[in-house]
Amino acid sequence: MSYQQCIFGVPSAKVSQAMVLDRVAEAMSDLSGDLELPDIVVAVDDEARARESELRCFIIGARPPRDRQITREPVFERLAYGEQDWPVVEMIHDDQHGIYLFKGPGVRLASDGPYLGGNLDKLTIDYPQKGLPHEALGELEDYSNALSLGLRQFFPRRKRDYLDLLYTKTLWHVFPAETARKVPGDQPWANVVSPYFEDLDWRLAKLEPRRI
Repeated sequence: MSYQQCIFGVPSAKVSQAMVLDRVAEAMSDLSGDLELPDIVVAVDDEARARESELRCFIIGARPPRDRQITREPVFERLAYGEQDWPVVEMIHDDQHGIYLFKGPGVRLASDGPYLGGNLDKLTIDYPQKGLPHEALGELEDYSNALSLGLRQFFPRRKRDYLDLLYTKTLWHVFPAETARKVPGDQPWANVVSPYFEDLDWRLAKLEPRRI
């Protein structure tokens, strides 16, 4: 099975599950002034997994699912205000097209297949593409993507298990609502934040744009 997902994360030592739910509800309430929003639910790491992995991941979804998604940038901006105390990581996992993004305070990494762009100077870890000229990357059969590199560098205890959130048994309904409440995860829902690269993503990464 292939996945196209936008996932967010926050340092688990600084940001609790309750803080995530409150911030998402606040962001959606703000966006509702300009957009017609569906019922918004959140799948978020529980305390045990968050403590173990350093990064508390969460997915913002619509329940029931809908075809129209929200552009990432306005969501990220509202989640990340005051990010000195509340740093937010934005991640794109698109194994269908081989496109990945890791974006956080002071760092942006993007990849399309073996081709990497962004703040590669921030990486001190080893990876197959390191030191190779751009024209040689297309010959690689084994290579690392931007998301895996970002996690290895900045949150080395975090595994790829962020996709497990898609199968959670518990969701949190946060909008419209006065307070977040638990709802069962066995009813249809889907990510409501677009996982697609925008022109700005390609441009900042200095990668050749690809239309999908």
